[in-house]
Amino acid sequence: MFSSSTSFIAQSSGGMSAPILNSTQAFKTTHTLNWAHGHGLEQDSEQEERVKAKPDRIASVHGHNGITVGANFASRHELWKAGVHGMSQAGIHGRDGIPAYSIVMSGRYADDLDDGETFVYSGEGGTSKIGPTGKPTFNGKQCANQEGSRGNRSLQLSAVKGKRAPVRVVRGHTLASRYAPEAGYRYDGLYEVTEVIYETGKSDFKTYQFKFKRLPGQPPLPNEVQEDGDQNNITVAVIFSTSARPTSTSERGVAARAEV
Repeated sequence: MFSSSTSFIAQSSGGMSAPILNSTQAFKTTHTLNWAHGHGLEQDSEQEERVKAKPDRIASVHGHNGITVGANFASRHELWKAGVHGMSQAGIHGRDGIPAYSIVMSGRYADDLDDGETFVYSGEGGTSKIGPTGKPTFNGKQCANQEGSRGNRSLQLSAVKGKRAPVRVVRGHTLASRYAPEAGYRYDGLYEVTEVIYETGKSDFKTYQFKFKRLPGQPPLPNEVQEDGDQNNITVAVIFSTSARPTSTSERGVAARAEV
């Protein structure tokens, strides 16, 4: 178990939200996919960069990477092209020996829990490669213990003193959370990994649970409750229009389990 305190100051983007970026034709890869890992498929990022068209920015850097906090993206390909998240399917972008660059929150694991400024993100792996119809799937149920994959190792390094680095966080529309976008994906800024736990989760299998905390100096999240100066008068700042979503811990847990 690791614990840490903030040592990175996030750059302010002025609190302005950005529109959904123009969608480009979805890129179709032809190389063999590795079906072993959860939160999507883990692929070698260097191989992806070789076989794909050149992105506008390389995502293998820490920090905002020139991305406006609150920017919306229509697809995973748009995230990759803009340099927000360097993996077309995997939820964790990281390399061996280097702290993770970014994650995408999809809510597919039962132990995922989103409270906005803080959240618990399950590691990758341990999911079935075959769906109910007998065909390969990206969204298989957890059926085994998670292991020390490259993505899990990189997030562990994100919590280690001396190696710690901020992680870009993207929320996806499949996340069962009041903070999730209605459609597509949204960049919600920089977070740090404050704790790593490896224990039996709600699925009855060993799961990596990474606790995240948002760094200061960034625009508020959608649907974030803020005090307006009067401690007894609390207002809700809604930046984006959202539909009704689970708001309580129990409701989020039930919705997440239903998705897995």
